[in-house]
Amino acid sequence: MFRQFLATKWFALIFLASLASELTNSLLVHFPGYLLDLGADEVRLGTIVGVSGLASIVVRPWIGKVMDQKSRRLMIRIGTGIVVVATFSYAFIDQLGPAVVGARLLQGIGQAMSMTAFWTYIADRTPVRFRSQGIALFGISGLAPLGIAPALGDRILASAWGYRGIFLMAAAFSLVALILAFFLERSGVNTGATTTGFLEVLRRPTLRPVWFVTLILSLGFTAAFVFVKTYVTTSGLGTIGPFFATYALVAVTWRLTLAWVPDRVGPTRMLGPGLAAYALGVALVGILPLPEGLLIGGAITGLGHGISFPVVLSLATSRAAQGERGTTTAIFTALFDLSLFGASPLLGWIIREFGYQFMFVATAIVVMAGMVVFLMAEKRLVIDLIDEPATAPVPHV
Repeated sequence: MFRQFLATKWFALIFLASLASELTNSLLVHFPGYLLDLGADEVRLGTIVGVSGLASIVVRPWIGKVMDQKSRRLMIRIGTGIVVVATFSYAFIDQLGPAVVGARLLQGIGQAMSMTAFWTYIADRTPVRFRSQGIALFGISGLAPLGIAPALGDRILASAWGYRGIFLMAAAFSLVALILAFFLERSGVNTGATTTGFLEVLRRPTLRPVWFVTLILSLGFTAAFVFVKTYVTTSGLGTIGPFFATYALVAVTWRLTLAWVPDRVGPTRMLGPGLAAYALGVALVGILPLPEGLLIGGAITGLGHGISFPVVLSLATSRAAQGERGTTTAIFTALFDLSLFGASPLLGWIIREFGYQFMFVATAIVVMAGMVVFLMAEKRLVIDLIDEPATAPVPHV
């Protein structure tokens, strides 16, 4: 049954469209280096990077409502089209100011629309009994580009094209995603299910622990995806290609060989090892300020990503009612943007005051502490639900 699911035309199309879109996103791990070249310090850099998160947060409630009431496919098309415009604009901006902030805002809006729609689309069509596995394997479309695009960006930077070449290539990948999106089947039309409001889903007791652990995971992502680039650049450790190559290789290997494990043992039980691996990898990047540290840290954070991301998304969508899956996915992805917006300037300030090594280790400690709080909250939630009437929703544990 699961192999038949993977062999469908719709899965191939959504996978390839997401792959092209994520090649754009992975090329943009070089964006902080572009800001450094324009003269930004770590705090200003974190602020400019974070504005895309602000834009995403503002539009997420609308995105979730539109998807639950109308179309995931339309949201993918509009979102990828906006990213084409934003990335193409970067290629012709050569100074800090309103133009780069405006393009970054556009990028945040476009990515919010397309990413939320991609994940909702796949959750719609994956049977719940292997949803973690389906999400994990679809997620390879986002992980594989990490092993390709940053290294490709290194090559482009070494050429006469520089950052302009990176942004033009990113725009081209987004254009491919847009073209593929026009061949997608319609998905997720709400046929009679009640559509729930954004705030009601956000406040739901069974989802609160999921939202909390999503924030914890997203903090680790922010440290890795925003500041490893500037750490490597300012420390003279080489390029970021090897870090993201090992990150992607290990994550994809997990997904291809052991993605079935969370569905077998229970997603909640897998989050502890996943978050612990991500925290350890982030810490090692700071503890081992050597090229080898980047390789080891990249491999271990990749393992943590490979385990954790699909498990958390599976928990969220499995606890959502039929008419609120788009809103649930919108909240899930918005929390990553909230971390990008809020944590990027904070982590930049920590770097300025205490250094990169301190920031990476402190982030790892917070992720580990958050993991413990999440597991305690899940245990309490299960006990509370056992004490409630049999009609109470039981979390997917």
